[in-house]
Amino acid sequence: MSFAVHVSKGPQPGPELDLVLLMRNAAARARRVYPGPAGQVLARELNAWAEMGWRYGGSELMRRLARDILTREEPKEAAS
Repeated sequence: MSFAVHVSKGPQPGPELDLVLLMRNAAARARRVYPGPAGQVLARELNAWAEMGWRYGGSELMRRLARDILTREEPKEAAS
């Protein structure tokens, strides 16, 4: 009896890799767009999804979230 083991080395160039890069970029920007705990949670979720979630499909909600973060204006800093 023999067993085949498939070892994934991560997303390959193409749609999967593009989606992972979109999530990573949005995660990096989330903390600036949403300062405080909300931005931290969003960044963690986007990074976690980029790490593993892309394998399970159902990416439309995450894709919309990433696009929203990437197109939203950063808050202006208060003038001193």
